[in-house]
Formats: sequence, C-alpha cells, structure tokens
Amino acid sequence: EPRRREFMAAACAAIIASAVYSFGAIITKSHYEQFVPEDMRNDMGTPYTFLGRYCMTRVGVWADDNGVDQPVGIVFEHGQPEAVLRFQHGILSAHEFARREFRIGDLSFADKHSVVELQAADLVAYELVKCWNDLTSKRSNKPRYPLQQMTTLRHDWNKITAIDIAREVEIWKSIRDYSRPPKTRDRE
Repeated sequence: EPRRREFMAAACAAIIASAVYSFGAIITKSHYEQFVPEDMRNDMGTPYTFLGRYCMTRVGVWADDNGVDQPVGIVFEHGQPEAVLRFQHGILSAHEFARREFRIGDLSFADKHSVVELQAADLVAYELVKCWNDLTSKRSNKPRYPLQQMTTLRHDWNKITAIDIAREVEIWKSIRDYSRPPKTRDRE
C-alpha cells in the first residue's frame, strides 16, 4: 500500500504539473438506456462512445472559452471503438457550424504505452467512476485521494444527467440530419 500511494502521488503530481485542463464524464447505464433514443444508441454503440462524442464537444467549448480559435486534435486510446468514434467525429466534422463551434480537428488513436497522457486520462476516468459510486452509495460526499489531489487542476468533470442527455440528443439530431445526403433526409 505505501508503494501504491507513493506511485499515485507521483502520477497525480505529473498530471497536475503537465496538464492544461482535464475532461471527463460519466453516465449511468440506466440513464443511457432510458433517455438516449434507440436510433442514437444504434449510432453510438455504447455509453463510452456517447461520452467520447460528449468530450469532443466539451474540448471545443473549453477552446472557445480560452480564446483558442484553431481546430483541436483529439486522441483516443487504440482498442476503443474506433469505427464508431470516427463516425461520430465525421458527423461533427461534416456540419460546418459544429466543426467551427466545437473546434473539431483531427481524430487519431494512439497506444497508451507510448502516450503518457492517455494513462493520465485512464486514471481520471477510473477515479471519477469510484467517486460517483461513493456518492451514490453515500460512502463519502467528497472525492477520494487521488482524485482529490487532481481537483487543483482546472477541469470539466461531469455526471451526465437526464437534462444533459436531452440537450446532447437535440444537438446530435440536428448535426446528424445535416450530415446525411439530401436523398436520405428527403425520404424520412
């Protein structure tokens, strides 16, 4: 345990020292199944892809708030649902307003062993899930170490609510409809 805590302290310090901002989101499976329409679930495949798309757009909101006017590249870990994430990225890229609004840049996939930042993202994601589980089971009302250490880092960590899902569904529908060829849209 002392070695693990020492390692976690070093990992948190490295993240805090080198990261500009941290993004993360969680969604319960029941919310995903209850509030995300079936056609969107078919396009997304899994809650992970829904959250991946959500984070792509949150990066753009952060960029806008911080004066970044260039497209922002997004990197996901190899082994994730690449085809579905590419499809969602393509939908966002095809919609001129979404591409500008969310600063949609290139999408790439990397090996987490060669991109240390992906290991940091794994740590944040893992700790967010543990934190949510603690909050819902009433074991604790504050983040545990190491997430508590990382709260000093500027971040956008969200638990996706039914209201958030409704907003995301409306955005997705308008962007998806725009990106379809006119013949497909006209038939519906």
